[in-house]
Amino acid sequence: NDSVNMAKVYNNIALVHYTLGNHQEALQYHFRSITIKQKRNDLNGLAFSYGNVGNIYYDLGETATDQKHDAEADSMFRVALRYQKNAEEIQLKLVNENPGNEVFEIGLAGTYNNLGNISLQLAALDNDNGILFGEALSYHKKALDIQEKYNDVRGKSHSHINIAGVYEKQGLVDK
Repeated sequence: NDSVNMAKVYNNIALVHYTLGNHQEALQYHFRSITIKQKRNDLNGLAFSYGNVGNIYYDLGETATDQKHDAEADSMFRVALRYQKNAEEIQLKLVNENPGNEVFEIGLAGTYNNLGNISLQLAALDNDNGILFGEALSYHKKALDIQEKYNDVRGKSHSHINIAGVYEKQGLVDK
């Protein structure tokens, strides 16, 4: 009857399955964790879980892209986008209610990078005219701003790599 720890256990089992490449099993355990977190109104935990689910769908989209299944990839990336947007919405609420909370802001930066990566994948699939590329760049720059604020060296390196990836996909190699 310890719902707090049950949610953590389900999340950890999900992460093990994810690491092993068992995406469907990972999703099942994340959804069990989410159910508990929703009942407890654990907003930070929900944001974390939504982000994890979004990452799984992102990976499924990348796999579909590698296999040249563009329609399936597009679908997976759009599901990933929905979960990352849910995470962003909660994280923005937490950041606004807890100004200066480094943990919440760094979490939001990670979500911004995830949103940027999804936007970049969708741009590549849609032969984008620049709108989604611009969106991807904007998300990565928002992440970088937060990471600069807290001198998150590892996060900054990820954001710089992601920004470079957007420019590379646009053919702007000099940038």
